Amino acid sequence: MDEDAVLEHRSVPHLGGVNRVRAQPLPPNTPLPPVSSPYYVASWAETGKVHIWDVRPLIESLDVPGYALERGRINTPVYTVNAHGRAEGFAMDWAADTGNPSALRLLTGDVHSNIYLTTTTASGFATQSQPYTSHTSSVEDIQWSPAEATVFASCSADRSIRVWDVRVKGRKCALAVSPAHESDVNVISWNRNTEYLMLSGGDEGGIKTWDLRNLSK
Repeated sequence: MDEDAVLEHRSVPHLGGVNRVRAQPLPPNTPLPPVSSPYYVASWAETGKVHIWDVRPLIESLDVPGYALERGRINTPVYTVNAHGRAEGFAMDWAADTGNPSALRLLTGDVHSNIYLTTTTASGFATQSQPYTSHTSSVEDIQWSPAEATVFASCSADRSIRVWDVRVKGRKCALAVSPAHESDVNVISWNRNTEYLMLSGGDEGGIKTWDLRNLSK
């Protein structure tokens, strides 16, 4: 009892500073997949790349003493989003199909105002070539709707909050509040129990609550 605690950890080599990390969502009360199946974590790098890693073996090695890690499997990302070019970013959010947890969607937004959608495919992941482009400055935060699988929201240094539907042609937003704050809108948080309520925080120090039922373009 008098000995110092020992913290075990596992790591992977990462090229460039990490701007944001997001783990694959799982349905409520659902355990991790077996070690033979992947569990993904995405990282936004300052190099302009978004890497997707399978961290399931790392978790297993912490839970099971003596588990042998396959270095080739953990030291290399399973997929890299190159669509952002050299523009780094901070906005990132996963969504999963509740009926099929392996059907994943990843949104990433960069400092050049572009948002890209990456989805799972039969062979891994694929990123759509055409971005969502209604913002005019850096995309600071992004979130999928907790109630509608095709809807997401984003906020930006252009002082706006925008709501999108991936089914809309032309990759333009469906609803917008502009300006939403006096300065950059840094963060948004969608209410998980009341899906039409959203919080936002701005550079000027303001926190606002929005009723999305009252928005129009």
